[in-house]
Amino acid sequence: GLITDHEMSLIFGNVEELVAVHQTIVDKLEALQNQIGVYDSIAETITKWIPSLGCYSKYCSNQIYAKEVLDSISQKTAVADFLERCRASSFSRKLDLWSFLDTPRRRLPKYVLLIKNIMRMTLPTHADKMGLQKAIEGLHSVLSVVDKATGQAKCDKYKSRLVFLQDKHDTGEIRRASSLLCDGPLKNKNGTKVHGLLFDTVFLLTRQLQKEKMHYQVYRTPIPVCDIQVEDMPEVRVGGSFKRTFSTTAGEISKNFFRVWEGESQGYTLSVQSGTKKQWIDSIVNAKKALGAKIETAAPEPSSDDISVPQTPTEPPSPPLEFITPQAKQTQSRTDYTPTTSGGKKLREESRRLPVTPTCARRAENKENCGNISNQMTPFSATTPKLTLRTDEHVLRLVMDEAPTPVSPSLGKTSTV
Repeated sequence: GLITDHEMSLIFGNVEELVAVHQTIVDKLEALQNQIGVYDSIAETITKWIPSLGCYSKYCSNQIYAKEVLDSISQKTAVADFLERCRASSFSRKLDLWSFLDTPRRRLPKYVLLIKNIMRMTLPTHADKMGLQKAIEGLHSVLSVVDKATGQAKCDKYKSRLVFLQDKHDTGEIRRASSLLCDGPLKNKNGTKVHGLLFDTVFLLTRQLQKEKMHYQVYRTPIPVCDIQVEDMPEVRVGGSFKRTFSTTAGEISKNFFRVWEGESQGYTLSVQSGTKKQWIDSIVNAKKALGAKIETAAPEPSSDDISVPQTPTEPPSPPLEFITPQAKQTQSRTDYTPTTSGGKKLREESRRLPVTPTCARRAENKENCGNISNQMTPFSATTPKLTLRTDEHVLRLVMDEAPTPVSPSLGKTSTV
């Protein structure tokens, strides 16, 4: 024959079991028709039949290897000629063999839509109304099991074909992966073609190696899903290496980029084929949610055209100085007041050297603590004049309006300093 029995089983899997399952529901529905071809009730029959669709798990999981085997044997001249004559015949409708093999997987989700349409046409008072809702819930359960089994099969396949350049790349997250969520061709910032693999626990960038079977060489540090960050880059001005890679004109805007990174690392800027960027971003976000990680939305970086010189923010003024004693030895930083002049830097340096003491207001708030050292400090009257802050030839100066009049704590009278 053209192919062996083993290759036949790998390509077609349990397709005969699928045929038997669908023939069963056809026979049952035909038996429910009355003489004029109308159904009185179908909800119970469909609900009981839905669990038998579990055989799709095995069929869809096997397709991961079926496509690879079919592509391999199609390299033989005799097999390729046979498949081409089949495709050109009238019964194939110009479709190749894989189109037929992949039809069951694509048709399975459409049963949900079919039953929803039947339910919408059913009267609210009909007994099938609730039964059809249970059938839809059963179909969702089957689809969930099939998706999980397919993801597990794809995950096992890719994990078995990973090649590591460095031992540190073979991380525990890769070994713990149980499902492949998204994969496909990407391009890095240098225009190099890479193959992205998003597992439920880790994101990998690999290179395809064609041996007897396709292998995937991990050449960048894996990013754990629990730590991954993703950023949609809505508009990127292509230039430099991107310009040469994508054969674009200078200044052209591209919308097929996104960036992934971990922690403080620079990460990877990647381009995708048109229409697949949203799939990648959604898959990464959903993977983080599945792990219970906190999603951090990264704002897109502004383009070079939008960058403007930042202005110095206006900070609230510091509390007014009531008095500064010349004899004070304590130095207090004045970083909360920065004059906006051309010599701002020098002014800040000068202001840090100014000796100041706690104000009367602060001593009032800390009355209990200040009481222990009240004999060493000189209180001042409420009418003590304030100081004014002036700049002269880029030097900060404190100028007193008039001399203070300290109050003698022993006599309670004012005296001249």
